[in-house]
Amino acid sequence: EDDAITPRFMSEDMADAIAGAKLVVVPDCGHLSTLERPEAVNAALEAWLAA
Repeated sequence: EDDAITPRFMSEDMADAIAGAKLVVVPDCGHLSTLERPEAVNAALEAWLAA
């Protein structure tokens, strides 16, 4: 959500270009989501793996 390196619109464009992609935006987080909000990233990965 707060990524100054890769703005959200770039991630949205990439997700739109990949068939079946789902963009998960982590609130109150910058570029290093796995370090800043690991619980949110893990939850998104677990949901994806369970699908």
